Amino acid sequence: MLKFYEDYTVDSEHVTPARTIGPEDVRQFADVTGDHHRLHLDAEFARGTMFGEPIGHGLLGLSLVNGLAYGSIIDPDYVMAFLGLEWKFVRPIRMGATVHAIVRIAERRPTSHPDRGIVREAIRLVDAHGDPLQTGEFTFLVRRRPAL
Repeated sequence: MLKFYEDYTVDSEHVTPARTIGPEDVRQFADVTGDHHRLHLDAEFARGTMFGEPIGHGLLGLSLVNGLAYGSIIDPDYVMAFLGLEWKFVRPIRMGATVHAIVRIAERRPTSHPDRGIVREAIRLVDAHGDPLQTGEFTFLVRRRPAL
Protein backbone atom coordinates (compact mmCIF):
# COMPACT_ATOMS: atom_id res chain seq x y z
CA MET A 1 0.00 0.00 0.00
CA LEU A 2 1.31 3.45 -0.95
CA LYS A 3 1.86 5.63 2.08
CA PHE A 4 4.48 8.35 1.89
CA TYR A 5 5.24 10.53 -1.11
CA GLU A 6 8.52 8.63 -1.55
CA ASP A 7 6.59 5.35 -2.04
CA TYR A 8 4.97 6.61 -5.24
CA THR A 9 7.02 5.64 -8.30
CA VAL A 10 6.29 7.44 -11.57
CA ASP A 11 4.88 5.09 -14.24
CA SER A 12 4.11 2.30 -11.76
CA GLU A 13 0.65 0.81 -12.25
CA HIS A 14 -1.66 -0.50 -9.58
CA VAL A 15 -4.89 -2.45 -10.07
CA THR A 16 -7.75 -2.26 -7.59
CA PRO A 17 -10.06 -5.12 -6.71
CA ALA A 18 -13.21 -5.42 -8.81
CA ARG A 19 -16.73 -4.44 -7.85
CA THR A 20 -20.00 -5.44 -9.54
CA ILE A 21 -22.53 -2.63 -9.91
CA GLY A 22 -26.17 -3.55 -9.38
CA PRO A 23 -29.49 -1.73 -9.17
CA GLU A 24 -29.22 -1.41 -5.38
CA ASP A 25 -25.88 0.42 -5.70
CA VAL A 26 -27.48 2.84 -8.15
CA ARG A 27 -30.54 3.32 -5.93
CA GLN A 28 -28.38 4.04 -2.88
CA PHE A 29 -26.24 6.50 -4.83
CA ALA A 30 -29.40 8.25 -6.05
CA ASP A 31 -30.73 8.47 -2.50
CA VAL A 32 -27.47 9.80 -1.06
CA THR A 33 -26.94 12.41 -3.78
CA GLY A 34 -30.56 13.28 -4.55
CA ASP A 35 -29.95 12.52 -8.25
CA HIS A 36 -33.06 10.51 -9.06
CA HIS A 37 -32.89 10.92 -12.84
CA ARG A 38 -35.14 8.32 -14.44
CA LEU A 39 -32.32 7.17 -16.75
CA HIS A 40 -30.79 5.46 -13.73
CA LEU A 41 -33.90 4.20 -11.94
CA ASP A 42 -36.77 3.67 -14.38
CA ALA A 43 -36.36 0.75 -16.80
CA GLU A 44 -39.32 1.78 -18.97
CA PHE A 45 -38.03 5.32 -19.36
CA ALA A 46 -34.45 4.12 -19.97
CA ARG A 47 -35.57 1.77 -22.78
CA GLY A 48 -36.46 4.87 -24.78
CA THR A 49 -33.00 6.42 -24.40
CA MET A 50 -29.85 5.87 -26.44
CA PHE A 51 -28.70 3.41 -23.77
CA GLY A 52 -31.80 1.19 -23.97
CA GLU A 53 -31.64 0.31 -20.27
CA PRO A 54 -30.94 1.92 -16.91
CA ILE A 55 -27.29 2.80 -16.36
CA GLY A 56 -25.24 3.79 -13.33
CA HIS A 57 -24.59 7.44 -12.62
CA GLY A 58 -21.31 8.67 -14.06
CA LEU A 59 -20.47 10.17 -10.69
CA LEU A 60 -21.08 6.76 -9.09
CA GLY A 61 -18.20 5.44 -11.19
CA LEU A 62 -15.99 8.36 -10.20
CA SER A 63 -16.81 7.78 -6.54
CA LEU A 64 -16.10 4.06 -6.85
CA VAL A 65 -12.65 4.79 -8.27
CA ASN A 66 -11.85 6.86 -5.22
CA GLY A 67 -13.11 4.20 -2.81
CA LEU A 68 -11.46 1.31 -4.61
CA ALA A 69 -8.10 3.09 -4.63
CA TYR A 70 -8.32 4.15 -0.97
CA GLY A 71 -9.30 0.65 0.01
CA SER A 72 -6.49 -1.15 -1.76
CA ILE A 73 -3.70 1.05 -3.15
CA ILE A 74 -3.49 4.30 -1.21
CA ASP A 75 -3.27 4.56 2.54
CA PRO A 76 -5.70 7.44 3.19
CA ASP A 77 -3.97 8.34 6.46
CA TYR A 78 -1.05 9.73 4.44
CA VAL A 79 -3.08 11.76 1.94
CA MET A 80 -3.23 15.28 3.32
CA ALA A 81 -5.63 16.75 0.74
CA PHE A 82 -7.38 15.94 -2.52
CA LEU A 83 -6.33 18.82 -4.80
CA GLY A 84 -8.42 18.21 -7.89
CA LEU A 85 -9.31 16.06 -10.83
CA GLU A 86 -9.94 15.92 -14.55
CA TRP A 87 -12.43 13.28 -15.64
CA LYS A 88 -14.10 11.92 -18.77
CA PHE A 89 -17.08 9.61 -19.06
CA VAL A 90 -16.28 7.28 -21.98
CA ARG A 91 -18.97 4.56 -21.82
CA PRO A 92 -22.00 3.96 -19.61
CA ILE A 93 -21.83 1.76 -16.55
CA ARG A 94 -24.31 -1.02 -17.30
CA MET A 95 -26.17 -2.83 -14.54
CA GLY A 96 -24.26 -5.95 -13.58
CA ALA A 97 -20.95 -4.56 -14.87
CA THR A 98 -17.90 -5.64 -12.93
CA VAL A 99 -15.45 -2.76 -12.79
CA HIS A 100 -12.01 -2.04 -11.41
CA ALA A 101 -9.55 0.82 -11.64
CA ILE A 102 -6.05 0.89 -13.07
CA VAL A 103 -4.03 3.63 -11.42
CA ARG A 104 -0.75 4.81 -12.95
CA ILE A 105 1.43 7.24 -11.04
CA ALA A 106 1.81 9.99 -13.64
CA GLU A 107 3.79 12.58 -11.72
CA ARG A 108 5.41 13.20 -8.38
CA ARG A 109 6.82 16.58 -7.37
CA PRO A 110 7.94 18.17 -4.12
CA THR A 111 6.40 21.30 -2.67
CA SER A 112 8.09 24.14 -0.82
CA HIS A 113 7.06 22.39 2.41
CA PRO A 114 9.46 19.61 3.40
CA ASP A 115 6.68 17.50 4.92
CA ARG A 116 4.57 17.08 1.75
CA GLY A 117 4.62 16.41 -1.96
CA ILE A 118 2.16 16.33 -4.85
CA VAL A 119 1.18 13.13 -6.65
CA ARG A 120 -0.83 13.02 -9.88
CA GLU A 121 -2.46 9.73 -10.89
CA ALA A 122 -3.74 8.75 -14.34
CA ILE A 123 -6.73 6.48 -13.80
CA ARG A 124 -8.89 4.22 -15.95
CA LEU A 125 -12.12 2.69 -14.70
CA VAL A 126 -12.56 -0.42 -16.86
CA ASP A 127 -15.08 -3.22 -17.21
CA ALA A 128 -14.34 -6.95 -17.00
CA HIS A 129 -13.17 -6.92 -20.65
CA GLY A 130 -10.71 -4.10 -19.97
CA ASP A 131 -12.77 -1.58 -21.93
CA PRO A 132 -12.51 1.93 -20.46
CA LEU A 133 -15.67 3.35 -18.94
CA GLN A 134 -14.11 6.46 -17.41
CA THR A 135 -10.66 8.02 -17.51
CA GLY A 136 -8.95 10.90 -15.84
CA GLU A 137 -6.52 12.17 -13.27
CA PHE A 138 -6.55 12.72 -9.52
CA THR A 139 -4.06 15.02 -7.80
CA PHE A 140 -3.21 14.64 -4.11
CA LEU A 141 -1.09 16.29 -1.48
CA VAL A 142 0.77 13.45 0.29
CA ARG A 143 2.89 13.32 3.45
CA ARG A 144 6.62 12.91 2.97
CA ARG A 145 8.57 10.40 4.98
CA PRO A 146 9.96 12.09 8.11
CA ALA A 147 13.68 12.76 8.06
CA LEU A 148 15.60 10.49 10.38
